[in-house]
Amino acid sequence: METFSEVEFAGLERMRRRYQAGEWRSPRDGCSLVERLGIKMTARALGVGHGGAIHYACHLRRTNAEGVFSLSARFQVLPINPAPPDTEEVLRWLAGCVATATHTADLSHWGMLCGITPEGRVATRPYRGLVHEAPNLEEFATSLKRRAIALRSFLGEPAFAELMQEVGVS
Repeated sequence: METFSEVEFAGLERMRRRYQAGEWRSPRDGCSLVERLGIKMTARALGVGHGGAIHYACHLRRTNAEGVFSLSARFQVLPINPAPPDTEEVLRWLAGCVATATHTADLSHWGMLCGITPEGRVATRPYRGLVHEAPNLEEFATSLKRRAIALRSFLGEPAFAELMQEVGVS
């Protein structure tokens, strides 16, 4: 099994520390993107998956003058941190997927984290984050591109750009 390089691992550690310190919050008028857009989310437990991870169906919804927008994603949480995901956490993970798909030519490391290789699915350690159900790396890349389009459509261009900036992509 391939692992992250020291540089990649250090970058992930920096991102984790920034997330834990709350540095990914929107600086705009003291309100988060979720609050400003009025995004609501329901998270329905689906059951227990590999490694005891609890899977949730997350349905995000927002309404404005242009209509009603919705987006769905599957999310898993670990037994050691079983709290259901919140709206901002799901959006950050979605933004991370978009950033990865946009700025990474080789998705093999990201796929491996999710248990996806060019040959197919493999068992990996469970993690707290989005569930990717692609059967192989090619389908994984396609699903990330679809997710990017869906997220941009759900948020609208200005909010999408702001969210991407929050996760370090300008």
